[in-house]
Amino acid sequence: MHLDWKGFLGPRALDRYRPLWLVLEALLMIIAVLFWVSLGLEVSAFSPETWGSYACEWPAKLWGGLLFLATGATITGLMRPVTARRVAVGAAIQAAVFLILAASASFTGGQFVIGAYLSVLFVPMHLLLAAQAVRYDSR
Repeated sequence: MHLDWKGFLGPRALDRYRPLWLVLEALLMIIAVLFWVSLGLEVSAFSPETWGSYACEWPAKLWGGLLFLATGATITGLMRPVTARRVAVGAAIQAAVFLILAASASFTGGQFVIGAYLSVLFVPMHLLLAAQAVRYDSR
């Protein structure tokens, strides 16, 4: 099986995969909403045992707010007409947030599997989306 990276990073890749990105980002928005609601109910699982001590030095609402901001920017950027710069900035913020949370979970006493999951799935996914948006904007 041959994987064609030109298809993933071609100048029209953002248009081609836009419906998939919209679904994934909408699901991430639902997760962010559930996270925010759990913070309001004081039954949050945002603890140093899960996310690591570094992540918990910052308020959980900060992480939730950053994800709201970035996911909202990405979703609105993916609407027609595509605003590639908004998609690139939103995806880059999400990649940075997930990378910081993954490092915190992996290296500062959190659950290693949380860090692995974030760094293997969400960070590359958003870096790919940001790369597609940058490539789309340069066409």
